[in-house]
Amino acid sequence: MNLSIKTLLITFITFSTLSAFTQNTNKELFKKIDAYLETSVTNGFSGVVLVSKRGEIILSKGYGWADRENKIPNSPSTVFNIGSVTKQFTASAILKLVEQGKIKTADKVSSFFIQTPIDKRDITIHQLLTHTSGISSRTGGFRYNEASKEQFLKEFFESELHSKPGKKYQYANANYIMLTVILELVSGQTYSSFLKEHLFEPAQMKSTGYKSINFSTERLAHGYYYNRDGEKWADWGTTQQHLPYNNEHWYSIGKGDIHSTIEDLYKWHNALKNNVVLTKKN
Repeated sequence: MNLSIKTLLITFITFSTLSAFTQNTNKELFKKIDAYLETSVTNGFSGVVLVSKRGEIILSKGYGWADRENKIPNSPSTVFNIGSVTKQFTASAILKLVEQGKIKTADKVSSFFIQTPIDKRDITIHQLLTHTSGISSRTGGFRYNEASKEQFLKEFFESELHSKPGKKYQYANANYIMLTVILELVSGQTYSSFLKEHLFEPAQMKSTGYKSINFSTERLAHGYYYNRDGEKWADWGTTQQHLPYNNEHWYSIGKGDIHSTIEDLYKWHNALKNNVVLTKKN
């Protein structure tokens, strides 16, 4: 037999054996994880889990209820409020502006707003991104109360700093709201439209958005809280029921309340890994 044919045959058999071994291993891993999570449901767990190993999805499955009252189960297509995971999208949008040459992370807030007071004049975009601006975590109001962009800016500039800019880490949502103000100012687009055009669409994320999410209500996961007075879990509803219906959402935007699915977030992971939305340097 020709040597090259022998080599090809051995290679084929080896890859076939490895492929079968990997498939069996992944099946066993799926069974173990799934059994653990199914048991966890009886202990109150509710959510969606995706497990990937070496680029292959091993498990993508919902557990428990997305809506307990109407008995709608969680599934990979369930849309969740992803909370402060939102901040990585805001940060990526800012880095997209850097990539476009429109801003630099060393730019100061005062270069965008002439009303910036002396104590905040040297706050940089980098410091806003890294929560080292000195802004207090108390700056800004309750996330679902109505507030205009102008109202937020007034509170931001009039607030008392927690520390001198660049000297100390202090997690503060106001940092990311301010980044969103800058994003809209520099890009000339709304937060939602910029993220959709430059992040979500390139990453092929079709079930992700801020307020402009037009999904069936049956796909939206409900939030629940423990009512101590009634000593039971109460249905809080969906975020869309609490966000202002107008554009006076400047206590919420940029720092939280983006909605997504587990499989869209996996697409995002791969888009970052493969430099689809940002260059490797950024």
